[in-house]
Amino acid sequence: EAGQMGAHGLAWAATYVEALRQALRWAERLQANGRFSGTEQAILLLGVAEYGAQLAGGIAMSQVEFARPADWGAAPEAAVAQARAGDRNAASPVARSNQPARARLLPDGRLQIDEGFERAWRTVGAGLDRGGFTVEDRDRAGGIYFVRYIDRKAAGKGWLDRVVDVFRSEDSKTRLARYRIVVKGDSNNQSSLTVLNASGQPETSDTVKAIRETLLKELQ
Repeated sequence: EAGQMGAHGLAWAATYVEALRQALRWAERLQANGRFSGTEQAILLLGVAEYGAQLAGGIAMSQVEFARPADWGAAPEAAVAQARAGDRNAASPVARSNQPARARLLPDGRLQIDEGFERAWRTVGAGLDRGGFTVEDRDRAGGIYFVRYIDRKAAGKGWLDRVVDVFRSEDSKTRLARYRIVVKGDSNNQSSLTVLNASGQPETSDTVKAIRETLLKELQ
């Protein structure tokens, strides 16, 4: 009962962060298709400005309830930092360093994951989210994520930093490429991940190597 206000505020904050993350993905898809016009840019900016201000200063949950960062245990500065890190705070490097690696790169270029298909499928999905990928579609039966990857130093950024990148020059659209991330269950407690191009063929480009490195970091 005593923590009800904080719990509600935290739930609202998490919803705002997810809404902003999805808004960014919407903008990235429009930009990739050459349809990110001034109207769409204004919509994105207004949404980020409004929700960002509320995350930092307080969320109006109703006409009589107003949750501030301190209510869910965060100072305003911490709330802004949390928002900037939105999709990268599943586990800190320190926490990960204390755990055995659950993924590794094999000589044939595949990633080996110490989980059966069911868990590996979810783990890879979360890793794609944190790694800055845009998942356009998925085929769970086939174990395939259809993704877009931005070949620039955006993989380590949170959603708020990446929003700024969406407004950069037109040539950034040429850096967007489609790939298939294929997850295959090899046994009850082990799976493998393969990065293929848009046609479903193996590729040895620098971009594919960067994708593997990003996923390996997120899955370990």
